Amino acid sequence: MSRDTTATRRRIIEAADELFHSEGVKSVSVDRIAEKAAITKRTLYYHFRSKDDLIAAYLAERDVPTMQRYRTWLGMAPGPVLVRLERMFGELAKAAADPKWRGCGFLRVAVELANLPGHPARRVAAAHKRRFEAWLADELRAEGILDPAGKARCLMIVLDGVIAEMIIHKNNGYAGAAISMCRAVLGMSPCERPATISDADVDLQPGSSSTKLPRAKDVSLAQKQPTDHALTTAGPVAVNGERRCSACHHDVVVVPGMSLRPCPSCERSAAA
Repeated sequence: MSRDTTATRRRIIEAADELFHSEGVKSVSVDRIAEKAAITKRTLYYHFRSKDDLIAAYLAERDVPTMQRYRTWLGMAPGPVLVRLERMFGELAKAAADPKWRGCGFLRVAVELANLPGHPARRVAAAHKRRFEAWLADELRAEGILDPAGKARCLMIVLDGVIAEMIIHKNNGYAGAAISMCRAVLGMSPCERPATISDADVDLQPGSSSTKLPRAKDVSLAQKQPTDHALTTAGPVAVNGERRCSACHHDVVVVPGMSLRPCPSCERSAAA
């Protein structure tokens, strides 16, 4: 492929990227892409057999930059993986505060093409999500986390769910809720996690000029709680919308019709 041909192809993808990202893949015509790229439609079809192939190429070009962005975010905070995940979601919240933010392009395209399971762009999106999940599993495995593959899948559900909610509600505060969910996925209680992270210090509301990351606390939650972890007769109590052990405040997952998950600190459970 000649240098001119490569440059033209690049220009087409860049034009498609801008239009698809801002307006969606279905609403943008090939004519508009050709016009924005300053080429003829015939030239566009020389490089891409169809609009479907162009959509797939557009997504494929976003794979590496997207992965690199999250790698950078995760690496911005030293320490255990939970601390780094909290920083990653904090940076995601900052990005979502930008009026130009449209969420995850891979998710959006997959939803737009939900009735076309064989579409090449859907295959690109699925491959990207698999790579992302494998990367998370590698990060957990490197830290000795048990069942890294299973927990990486849960973290993917948290991440994509948070992105979807922020798209729907235009509220980046949902990223703050991901912190508690990550803690539950990794099986860490507030007593066990680093004292430098506090959910109460996360300000991720849209329109805020002071979106900030968690700050250090002078006294950790572990220092404030008694060492006796026996559950009270009242069972778990609600704290900030969560169910937690009333003695050690470990998160306890409530499943309707089932008993509560045993508290890892107390090694006991109570009736739901």
